[in-house]
Amino acid sequence: MNAIELLKADHDKVRGLFEQLTNTTSRAEKTRMQLLEKIRLELDVHTQIEEEIFYPAFREAAENSEDKEMIFEALEEHRAAGELVLPDLMETEVASDQFGGRAKIAGTPMTTALDNFHMTCAVSRASETMGQCLTALQADSERDAAE
Repeated sequence: MNAIELLKADHDKVRGLFEQLTNTTSRAEKTRMQLLEKIRLELDVHTQIEEEIFYPAFREAAENSEDKEMIFEALEEHRAAGELVLPDLMETEVASDQFGGRAKIAGTPMTTALDNFHMTCAVSRASETMGQCLTALQADSERDAAE
């Protein structure tokens, strides 16, 4: 499995965990707590892979200063998710009426970003290099779907 496949698999896993979370009821306190912890762990690992492997490799391969600057926007997206959105959800009482709504709202930007990662990630969105990677990835996906 290459790095892109690993990131996509992580995205699928987190998307599935958020779907499970939003389908729970206030009576499923233990399940909600377990799912929140799984989501937190998955996002921690995923963020670490991107920030320690993917982004530095991209920074090294970047051909212009605009590409290099996009790393900072991507890191800010991670900070917002990891320090603002997820902690707010984790601090909400899992048995409360608010939790279900917050889980759905918190999950929406994350799962949308996961679904469209290569188009929404600041690095991918603005980078010619990542655009070429995206084109290759889409061609592989189309070939796999045709098989």
